[in-house]
Amino acid sequence: MEDIFNRITTMIEFETGYSKNKITRSTRLYQDINIDGDDAEELLYKYSELFGIDMSDFEFCRYFNNEGFDSISILKSLFGAGNKRNLEPITVDMLEKNALSHKWNY
Repeated sequence: MEDIFNRITTMIEFETGYSKNKITRSTRLYQDINIDGDDAEELLYKYSELFGIDMSDFEFCRYFNNEGFDSISILKSLFGAGNKRNLEPITVDMLEKNALSHKWNY
């Protein structure tokens, strides 16, 4: 399992520039590393390719914001309401467990 963890942290560091030395199994992609939108989509695509994971049940909008803007979100941010949603975290531990099963299980 340690080999999978090292491969995941190396991939995250390569794709984001975030030091693998700061990554633990409890590190959250969006909340801690600020991976979101197209960057999150690209990272998860490479992750699924690297570990042969079936991501057909993955619901992107549960964990990340979509790239781009909509007029309502822009207005909310201008008036201080913000556009942050409570997103479910994806941890490195979750990535590691899914790499072992080759399927997205959350």
